[in-house]
Amino acid sequence: MSVSRSIRDTFLHFLADNLTMPVHNIRRDPTDPSADEIRANAVNVTFLVYNPTNAIGTQTVIVDVINDDELVATEWLQNVYDILSAAFMTPRLDYTDPTNPVSTSTNLYWSRDSVRFTPVSSDFYTRYSLMMPIHFH
Repeated sequence: MSVSRSIRDTFLHFLADNLTMPVHNIRRDPTDPSADEIRANAVNVTFLVYNPTNAIGTQTVIVDVINDDELVATEWLQNVYDILSAAFMTPRLDYTDPTNPVSTSTNLYWSRDSVRFTPVSSDFYTRYSLMMPIHFH
């Protein structure tokens, strides 16, 4: 499995395993045309710039908390914030066999200071967005 794929899989599992709300990875998938659409009533995750280096690499990620109900969206925002602020690192795993993830003996980590959500205006739902770098070595 590639480094970029293990970063994506690890971060998605980190969120999904620690949150009670649905986590959706926005991506291109020829077998699922709706995979690249934002989903309402979910935590949407988009991976952007991948910058590998010989020392410490970076993967930029966007986390969008979206819900039809503003009060629920605010609770979800707090849950995502709490998890990203409390645990600012997680072991990077190889999910080639999803039933048996294997340690890569490295970590993903992010700065607590980068966990800052911004409200995004919409007439259809409440949305809070976070863009932050995830570092790896």
